[in-house]
Amino acid sequence: MRGHILVTGSSGFIGDTLVKILIDAGYTVSSISRTSSESKTSFPLDLTVRADVQDYIKKSEPIDVIIHCAAIAHGENPPKNYSVSEFNSIMIDNLLSAFPGKHPHWIFLSSISVYGDSYLECPVPIKEKPLPSDNYGYGKLHDEQTLIKACDHLDILRLMPVYESF
Repeated sequence: MRGHILVTGSSGFIGDTLVKILIDAGYTVSSISRTSSESKTSFPLDLTVRADVQDYIKKSEPIDVIIHCAAIAHGENPPKNYSVSEFNSIMIDNLLSAFPGKHPHWIFLSSISVYGDSYLECPVPIKEKPLPSDNYGYGKLHDEQTLIKACDHLDILRLMPVYESF
């Protein structure tokens, strides 16, 4: 086997697709999502509940990579009266707290929203500095900075909005 990967947000469009591809490629994959049903590789877990996150990670086989897809995106209303950025940041903080020693390699799915509205429909110049124009973009940038401080091995992917076709 190639390693153990934890995919968060596995019931979403990107997370679900990643899980299938990674399993087909021979990785051991565990996945979590607020809305998934429990199966051999998937587990329902609210990442805003710190004790539950820590318990899940403690009981898991050692994790080599976390691909963090879980997030409330534009237009969605987070549960528990959180703002979008608060909800997303709590998930990051709780996952980080579950690894008191060495953190696994992280792949964080961020958003081009960290650049503001002017780049939503055109390429972002490589030297462009982030300048969010809304709370979602500020939240994603905050989460990137949190992970940069906490993780020795981190990749940040700033993605364009993705919509599932029906």
